[in-house]
Amino acid sequence: MIADQVLTERASHEVTGDKIRLVDYDIRPGVDTDMGDGDQWPEIRRRILDAVPEAVAATNATAAPQRRPPRAGTADTTVPGRELNAAQPL
Repeated sequence: MIADQVLTERASHEVTGDKIRLVDYDIRPGVDTDMGDGDQWPEIRRRILDAVPEAVAATNATAAPQRRPPRAGTADTTVPGRELNAAQPL
């Protein structure tokens, strides 16, 4: 895992840390900080908030390189000379 590589490299600089696999926890769907009834998100959230911000890394096992669509009004790099606007589908 990428997190293991990051932790190993940081350890060589005497920086400690740990990793959390969210799939190993019971995280209830919703937008509140605690969805109740056994939700384990509050304990994970507390660990993240207590961590040094620049030391928090997030990875997504399903992520793949994707081309990000250009912003409206900017040139589309895939088609030379093409301008996009907000009403135009990507």
